[in-house]
Amino acid sequence: MHGLREPLHTLHGAFDHLHDEVRRRMLTNDLSKLTIEERRYCIRMFIDLGALELREAVNKIADACGVSRVTVYNYVNGKRVIDLSKEK
Repeated sequence: MHGLREPLHTLHGAFDHLHDEVRRRMLTNDLSKLTIEERRYCIRMFIDLGALELREAVNKIADACGVSRVTVYNYVNGKRVIDLSKEK
């Protein structure tokens, strides 16, 4: 799944695997301590990695990134999503 180091054989713990992957890519254990731009980037990564297919994903993404559910929904609905393909 988009470069994850471990395949997701079951849905149990799937979000934790995605969360670990985003933290690994961002080189931090606490995504909520990142700048708002970095947190936007993290939300986009969660979306691109398929997190929205998981139950309670919006709540978990919001908690992980230290933002509100409304903020995550804004990104999901395309109001504030950044295009990762245009990044470095």
